[in-house]
Amino acid sequence: MFRNFYNIFFAIVPKKLFFISLPFLLLYFINPDYFQIIKIFYYFIFGFVIFRISIIGHEIAHLLAAKLCGAKILGIEFGNINDIIIYEKSISDYKLKIYNQINSGSVHLSLEYPYVNKLKRIIIFSSGFIFNGIITYIGFIIFIKHGILGYIIMFPNLLSFLITFIPFKYSYNGISGDNDMLSIINLLLKKESIKISELEEQRNYLIYNEKYDDLKETNQKILEQKTDDYYSHFIDFFLDIRNNDTKNYQNKIDYLLNNLEQNIQYKQYVNNNISFCYILNENFELAEFYSKDVNKLTKSINFISTRVIALAFTEQWMEVCDLLNDKVSKTIIQKTNILNSLIYGIAHQKLGDKKKGTHYIKFSIKYKGNMSPSDEFIYQKLLQKID
Repeated sequence: MFRNFYNIFFAIVPKKLFFISLPFLLLYFINPDYFQIIKIFYYFIFGFVIFRISIIGHEIAHLLAAKLCGAKILGIEFGNINDIIIYEKSISDYKLKIYNQINSGSVHLSLEYPYVNKLKRIIIFSSGFIFNGIITYIGFIIFIKHGILGYIIMFPNLLSFLITFIPFKYSYNGISGDNDMLSIINLLLKKESIKISELEEQRNYLIYNEKYDDLKETNQKILEQKTDDYYSHFIDFFLDIRNNDTKNYQNKIDYLLNNLEQNIQYKQYVNNNISFCYILNENFELAEFYSKDVNKLTKSINFISTRVIALAFTEQWMEVCDLLNDKVSKTIIQKTNILNSLIYGIAHQKLGDKKKGTHYIKFSIKYKGNMSPSDEFIYQKLLQKID
């Protein structure tokens, strides 16, 4: 319970700024007049916290609007899917996920069953910035009457409002797409509402809830209907890799790469999985090449994991430590990537720090749990590198 509270607290409060600020509190006890000098520093921290709370409110507004409009809710996320999950829980018939930094968020919906018409979708899309607009107005009223407190409430919510109200395509931490207003505009410009097939909605549910055993069959049914659907081909390739079934991998890689320019938004995901596939087939030169390309696109821990696996098999231990040094402790605390722990431990062993290396290796063995077949295959291969 305390660990969950600690993690969620620092998902909202900027951790480094919080601890840097603590010594300054001593100024208040020494002389309150000195404390006035660094008040602006605390205003900045409070503003940062309010901004993250405004994101939470924004997503809850989407969630409530979706419920009122009768949409089927698959899940709600506070944070970005390329960050580290610090809390996960199933609530009713949907899933809550909280990541280690709440700088964005999303609500996942099934808009096909029950069917949600165009007007209801507009209500769902607009509910977030309407919420931020209302809080901005309240903050402005408080600002007029009480000064700086109102400004701290008003400005972060105004920023959230503008980010989602002014139409543009966003890109953050490896995720790109249309913001709320651009989604509304795209919806209005279409003659009919965007309709998503029942099979595709079922696939979305299976992906979001990580039900991979049923995903293959559903995805194959979609491919039979939409033979040129790039995303379906990518999911098919991803599942082959996850299940360590790479017999016909080269044809699938060729297809994905030959059509990548028309589907550039999938580049980092495609390259990441291609790298993983080459690792499974022990072509480490190509694995490193594609993982290096991914590393240029994003600093996400999910993609860094593939990069360090490629480096481990080519025994570039110093670079492994450089990549994982500031991230591995977070992933280990949450037990989200045991392969990282194993590789980090082996790297320290190889570099002469036996004690530290043994600590991380033992941790990875203790919490190994259930892995996908591909992860299990790589794990067993890496164990052979332990001194």
